[in-house]
Amino acid sequence: MNGGSIQLRTYRIARRDGQPIEIAAQMAGIGIVEARLIDADDAKHPPGPECFDPVEPSTLKENEMPHPESQEQILHDASTGEIIETRAADGTERYPSVTTLTDLIFMLSDGQFNADKAHDLREFSEAMEEAGIDAGGKVKGKIILEVEVERQHDGVYFFTPSFKTKVPTVKEGRTIGWVTPDNRFTPNKPNQGNLFGTVRDVSADRNIRN
Repeated sequence: MNGGSIQLRTYRIARRDGQPIEIAAQMAGIGIVEARLIDADDAKHPPGPECFDPVEPSTLKENEMPHPESQEQILHDASTGEIIETRAADGTERYPSVTTLTDLIFMLSDGQFNADKAHDLREFSEAMEEAGIDAGGKVKGKIILEVEVERQHDGVYFFTPSFKTKVPTVKEGRTIGWVTPDNRFTPNKPNQGNLFGTVRDVSADRNIRN
């Protein structure tokens, strides 16, 4: 199917119609982590109109029908055997506790921070490619992700992320210089006679070819 699976189309249609990520995921019968991955990928590569073709129940095979309950897994605490609930009282999936850095990034702004930065990452990769081609060799950039963590007196935490990129810059040639007795930079070496001028005329007429 060109527009994607039934579950994928169901999810995208729900998101297009303004449903929150939790509700859209529940409607499609997918997990919240998978839903966030879909949002992030769609932000980088917007899906075509065929991905939003209506899902007609009469045309669905039984194994294509979304089954939210089939996606739910019963988790147990390895040390106590306690059942860890995966859904809240309203039926939506609870976000798991953070174990990896990926979990933390997906938790920020309920996954929206991750989705919002997809465009920035694409611009950064484009700038890296252009810099590498222009330089004709190795170039270095930088991705800076910071998360400010604030703990309130009652044990509530607030996470404030920031995301920056640094693209390679072209290094200009070095210019030699000295400092005058009154602390000004100069291209003239102190205590040396001025045999030649140092100011170059860069305003000369140029022949411009059409």
